[in-house]
Amino acid sequence: MNIIYRVYRKAARTLSRGDKLPRVFFLHVPKCGGVSVKQALRQKYVSRGQMAVRLDPQASSQAADLCGEEMLEFRRRLLLYELHKNANRLVTGHYPYPLPPGEIPGEAWSFVTVLRDPVARWYSHYFYGLGIKNRDHFPIDVSLREFIDSDWRAKAHGALMVKMLVPDTKCVDTAIERLNHFAVVGILEDLARFTADCRNQLGLSLRIPHVNASPTPIHERHKEITPEIHQQVVELCEPDRRVYQAALKRLENKERLP
Repeated sequence: MNIIYRVYRKAARTLSRGDKLPRVFFLHVPKCGGVSVKQALRQKYVSRGQMAVRLDPQASSQAADLCGEEMLEFRRRLLLYELHKNANRLVTGHYPYPLPPGEIPGEAWSFVTVLRDPVARWYSHYFYGLGIKNRDHFPIDVSLREFIDSDWRAKAHGALMVKMLVPDTKCVDTAIERLNHFAVVGILEDLARFTADCRNQLGLSLRIPHVNASPTPIHERHKEITPEIHQQVVELCEPDRRVYQAALKRLENKERLP
């Protein structure tokens, strides 16, 4: 037993003395492939014996309710707490961009995120909510037409990328400016480019699985989408479309660099 214990302690010391991976915060915008990216990141960090922490969405939502605070604002403060913990090397989850930016502590953190075509993201968010039954996961129990006409979330889903970057969804330009603070901004439609950027910018080689598919069957997802409804969804997504276009432009500009 003493031999096993000494071998264990030696292995632990070796891991702790080994080359540390970069400190990474992954901002997970819902329905942008983030579950798969988080899984790949955690596997990389945990396999190297480095501290990886993730947000518990349900616990943080319940705690925000108990404190009488808006959920994302509550999570902003939680994120600053995690970024101040010296042991943490990876932080992931539905955390919004931390405020104020100047309060990010100590050794520099590299910010990473993945975005998605906003209209496709909007539909994915709606149909995911429609198919789940767990009340803790913000289910949706009305038709697409009713959702657009009467649910405040219809508009909120069209500006969620903005909301994850700035508290006020009217401040789209500020949200776009904050993308410049990220070491890597990927898009779901080109994860190969995202993994290449993680390797080149952060030295992280990732293998991204495909997980967390929508529980609503494909045929159910499309039968309600009329041209009129689709146009309304496009208009609802105008704030996020501006952010997404800025992300595409950023990728284009990088491609042009010698």
